Amino acid sequence: MSYNGIGLQTAKGSATNGHVQRNISSIKASHKEDASQGHYSKRRIHEAASGARSRNVTQSSVNYSLSTEILDHEKKREIEVKCAELRDRLEDDDGNEDEYIDSQVSALRQKLTAKLEERKANVARKQSLSHSKAHHSAEAQEAENARLRKVFQMADEPLRPNPYEKYNYRSRDERTEGQRLGNERQSSPRRGSREEYWEKDLRERSPQREQRSGSPLKDSTSKSPIRE
Repeated sequence: MSYNGIGLQTAKGSATNGHVQRNISSIKASHKEDASQGHYSKRRIHEAASGARSRNVTQSSVNYSLSTEILDHEKKREIEVKCAELRDRLEDDDGNEDEYIDSQVSALRQKLTAKLEERKANVARKQSLSHSKAHHSAEAQEAENARLRKVFQMADEPLRPNPYEKYNYRSRDERTEGQRLGNERQSSPRRGSREEYWEKDLRERSPQREQRSGSPLKDSTSKSPIRE
């Protein structure tokens, strides 16, 4: 009926024959892990990964310096290994005294150390040359840009439009011209009030009215009898 503790103890009342084929309720280990990892657990995993990446980025210079120190240590270790091998070979040969062995080992150590220092100096020289080349190229590019600005009569500093200005994409000449016109308008005398304007208009229109209606009205008034 039951197999390995799985299944029914008895088939009575189950409407089945009690045969166990497989455990449908069992979940694989990977599925269990996926099911147990909810939103917050996945978020913690993501934050941990991002934090590790940020730490790697911030410690890149430190890791670089440590890696150079490790390489130097490995090279010095190789030198000591070669010196130990030479000592073993000399000690295996009969007739070699300790002073001779020590002198040979120290000579080999000095030779390999000198080669290592020379190699370091060459690497440092190449790095300095690469940096100097970069500085020279940047200086040449800056000189070329200055020459082009002079040819095209461009300003040394690019125009930075004011974001609070309505027409912020106008050129500098247009802005200065607008400022000049505005200053001239402010310096010009102000117009008169409304009463002065109407008085001036009436003075200009009164001669025209007299010219239009002056002579006919005089004739008609002179010829018309006066009623008593």
